[in-house]
Amino acid sequence: MPVTSCAWRLPLLLAALVFTAPAAAAPLGERPFERVPGGSACLAPTGAPGELSRRSPRGAEVLVAAAGGLGRPTVVPLGPLNLDGCPRVVSDAGGAAVAAGATAREVRVALREPGGTTFGAPVTVASARDVFELSVAVSPRGDAIVAWTEWQSLPQRIRVRVARRVTGGAFGAPEELVPWRAHNGVTGVQVGLAPDGEAVVVVRDPVDADQPPHGRMLALSARAGEPFGAPADLPATLGAYALGVGPDGRALLAASQGSGAVVLERAPGGAFGAPQTLADGVHPDHVAVAFGVGGRAVVAWNAWGEGTTGAALRNAATGFAPAVTIVPPPRMQFGPSAGADLLRVRPLPLFGAALAPDGRASVAWLERGRRLVLATVAGRAVVERQRFGGALRVPEGVSPLTLAGGRRALAWTNRDQLSVAPTRVHLAVEGASAVRAPATPRVTVAGPRRTALRPVQTLSIPIRCSAACDLTVQLGKQTGFGSVPRAGTANVRILGATGALRPGQSSSVPLVVRSSAPGSRDVARTAARVQLRRLPMLPFPRLRDVRARRLSGDRVEVTWRTTRAARETAFFVTASSTRGADREGVYDIVIGSRRRSYRVVLENTALARWVRVELEDDLGARKHTVTVPLR
Repeated sequence: MPVTSCAWRLPLLLAALVFTAPAAAAPLGERPFERVPGGSACLAPTGAPGELSRRSPRGAEVLVAAAGGLGRPTVVPLGPLNLDGCPRVVSDAGGAAVAAGATAREVRVALREPGGTTFGAPVTVASARDVFELSVAVSPRGDAIVAWTEWQSLPQRIRVRVARRVTGGAFGAPEELVPWRAHNGVTGVQVGLAPDGEAVVVVRDPVDADQPPHGRMLALSARAGEPFGAPADLPATLGAYALGVGPDGRALLAASQGSGAVVLERAPGGAFGAPQTLADGVHPDHVAVAFGVGGRAVVAWNAWGEGTTGAALRNAATGFAPAVTIVPPPRMQFGPSAGADLLRVRPLPLFGAALAPDGRASVAWLERGRRLVLATVAGRAVVERQRFGGALRVPEGVSPLTLAGGRRALAWTNRDQLSVAPTRVHLAVEGASAVRAPATPRVTVAGPRRTALRPVQTLSIPIRCSAACDLTVQLGKQTGFGSVPRAGTANVRILGATGALRPGQSSSVPLVVRSSAPGSRDVARTAARVQLRRLPMLPFPRLRDVRARRLSGDRVEVTWRTTRAARETAFFVTASSTRGADREGVYDIVIGSRRRSYRVVLENTALARWVRVELEDDLGARKHTVTVPLR
């Protein structure tokens, strides 16, 4: 039998004390949610203790969460035009912060200096159209960096640019990291700043469309005020990734690689090392990096479709510990998907991680795409798991964070499916008393006023709640949503309610109402039936007199007429370099109406040679297309 010395036992005993004490800490208690009439989309932590950012009609809002709730937001007006998508805000604990957003024509940035409490006037750092990726970073002394990806539709190509600011100065001219390239579905750029202002950038370059599976991946760095050095190649097999730079200047690049989760480390001023495998057989498509005190860090991963979730903690002296499995892989697995949709700047993934001062890691994700879960990892074990949010609204803006003073917290929003932006902001705080959910309200289903509908028309079902409630109504394969802030009636709208019926058919159709108090996980089920009759579709018009002519400034004017009113239809207007392009190029969508004459102006059409107008009914069953040359 081997002999164990006291000297060998002592480190184990100390480690056990470090990681068992936090396990007894109080769980997070959910506070009353706040209703926000608008501007609560894109919720995300900024990196400063307790600080969050979100989109607002004027640009961005920054607010601080505390044990008592959410503070009053500070507006950062990034306009003058509305943002195309989400803003990005990153802050340092010392007050330095950078906020950036993309409008239809510009990349706009505002700064908060170290020790400051307010943001300065926003500035334009570049003229840019169709920005669909945005990443920002700030150093404790006030250096700032903003990187973005631009897309051009004719021809389809992308480029990546960056703008930097040395503390005390202004932003310099944009620097091109990746020149215009043919777009092959591969995109991505993330930035970080070390305490001395050194910039670290990781970017995908689609230089070779045949390079599997994610294109060329590059790492670049530059000291404050100096140009970027030559790019260094990273493994092209890295999939989803997250870049972070810690308080000591060390950079971590967490990524998926094949069927594993890996991490690459970079010492200050050095280069990224080879990938270290943290977990095998996990297929992550979301990864996260968070830093703590004393060189601590956590890398977490999540497979959206499979639910697989895990994390690995890093100690400055010993490196990464063996991974902790939070949700094991399923028996039947599916690989991750690659590529990116060309949307405007999107919210951050519904997945995140944070490190408390005592070394505990918070990992938050959506279980089965709906249920918000937070797991607490201490050492090599999951010591706590909690579920948050209501049953009838999907959480968004998942934001684990640490408050000033060290308490752990979790913030999120709930989107009302009847509107574009979330309308509730939630906060759960460690040690806070959870709010008791109210009783499930009583529900009464009334008959709809109009029951004879065309397949593309909307059925409105009045549902009365005895108190504030959330509702979902299932009718066949169609679902409608509703809510009322107090006792009253919600008119739940269901599109395509008669789509399953034959033309002229009348039938009694079953529906199921699920109801709950706002934010509650208790759900009541009410069954009812409604008598519906399917009306025939409207007569389908034809296109006439389609004309296209060039205007000044690379613009094209397209006009056309229809043989009859074009209600319940849509026009897809495309300017392309080839006649056979199917909605590839510069395009716009025009919704049909009672009118018979239409006009649209397309921009950035210098390379266009053909214009195509496609008329389609709202069911996609009938189409008519006309293509004309552009002289």
